[in-house]
Amino acid sequence: MNSIYYEIINEIQRLRQLKQLVIEEDFKQCDINASNICLSADILLIPLYWYIASSQHERIQPMEEYIRSSVSNFDKKAHLLIPRIIERTKELDNLYISKPFEQYRDLLKKCFPQYTINFMQK
Repeated sequence: MNSIYYEIINEIQRLRQLKQLVIEEDFKQCDINASNICLSADILLIPLYWYIASSQHERIQPMEEYIRSSVSNFDKKAHLLIPRIIERTKELDNLYISKPFEQYRDLLKKCFPQYTINFMQK
């Protein structure tokens, strides 16, 4: 758990930085793809926060209230959300040379193999 915990914390920080970079840009200059990344960042945080909270790790990261309620209900829809998040992040990655969500998808596959094995075989 310790190793994966630090991977998750690093990915949370990376997603927050990615979102911040988009927000810091002059909003009028933001293209729709940048806005997609910004909006997606919050959704992508939910499985990571849930994984930490469900592991009852002593150092749960602080999160915004609107994310907290989503995290508490995540497990009820995880089987639908995880495959869709993987699919959507692949679509977003195809728009950018830097592939900002490649590492994120790998982490999801580690954390939620029960929801990705059948999906990846399609």
